[in-house]
Amino acid sequence: MKIKTKINISTIILILIISITPAYSQEYVISPGDIISILVWGHKDYTQTIPVRPDGRISYPFLGEAKVDGLTTTELSEKIREKMMDHLVDPQVTVLITQPRMNQVFVLGQVGMPNQFRFDQEKLNLLKALSMAGGILEETADIRNVRITRDNGTHESVDVEKMVLSDDPQQVFVFPGDVVYVPRMEFIGVTGYVLNPGKYRTNGHVNVIKALTMAGGPMQDEANLSRAMIIRQKGQVLNIDIEKETSEKYIMYPGDTLYIPNAYEDRELILLGYVKRPGKYKVKGTINPLEALALAGGIVNTNEANLKKARIIRKDGILQKLDLSVLKNSKTEEMQSLTKIKLYPGDTLEVPQKKKLINWSLALTVVSVVSIIYNMVYNTQN
Repeated sequence: MKIKTKINISTIILILIISITPAYSQEYVISPGDIISILVWGHKDYTQTIPVRPDGRISYPFLGEAKVDGLTTTELSEKIREKMMDHLVDPQVTVLITQPRMNQVFVLGQVGMPNQFRFDQEKLNLLKALSMAGGILEETADIRNVRITRDNGTHESVDVEKMVLSDDPQQVFVFPGDVVYVPRMEFIGVTGYVLNPGKYRTNGHVNVIKALTMAGGPMQDEANLSRAMIIRQKGQVLNIDIEKETSEKYIMYPGDTLYIPNAYEDRELILLGYVKRPGKYKVKGTINPLEALALAGGIVNTNEANLKKARIIRKDGILQKLDLSVLKNSKTEEMQSLTKIKLYPGDTLEVPQKKKLINWSLALTVVSVVSIIYNMVYNTQN
């Protein structure tokens, strides 16, 4: 029982060691840039320290010009030993890495210190590589689309944000000669009468409906979608009508801004004359005279208003006569005729008051009374 217990503990320890040992702890593979030492026990003349040239070759007795790139130290030791067997009795050869090559990786883009970085392992964790470069620039870095260009020319895109937030993060490694590029975050702007104006991250182009949705949608009864504008990054302005056209027609690219104007901006109707609340009134579009009068609280008194002399002064200065006398009898058919008349933003509706008629009999009576009083005062004084 004791023996079995010891075996189990040893097995567990072995598993733990294996699990925490990095993948690059396997036997070293020789590469260009390494400096190797070849030790031949008992034969100092054959013990040498040799650099591995960029072409992956070395010059050594018994081997001549030999390619060693890709061989492990054990494989090279055995190869040298085989060549020596014809000259030496049972040679004992050991190959050591005196100075390993310094691998390099490039980390560029939106990082603190874009540069070339060296490491002495066979591979490097991507997060470690980003850390070596001073970390990412949080305000501008698009960590969802970090791009790795491998030394062999292939490309890979990594969502670093997802990788870091994952409960079981997947490790991504970079290798010698790889290039890590952290791109700038791409934005579109949405401003004006939307619920949440601001900048929104986008991966490529989007249509205006998607952009509008990102900003929470238009403000109800305030936004004028028919007069929206896309302001391109280079300054070009595109007037669009989101209400009429299909959304696929209008595409926004990174750097563009969507502007939704106020439906009531510069769209006022003026009501003057014998109405309860004369003044300027904001309107969203065209309205008829009945709706306009309702905005102003109606006519003060239809008997005192000169309904037949009402008029519309158009925005361009043109006068248009308007007969509102139908308001007295309120006949449905005649009232409907007013609904066909359109008032536009910038127009003025004026309802004049009737001129007061002079009561001549009353005026003469007053004059007579004044004359009598004057005579009485004059006679008394005399």
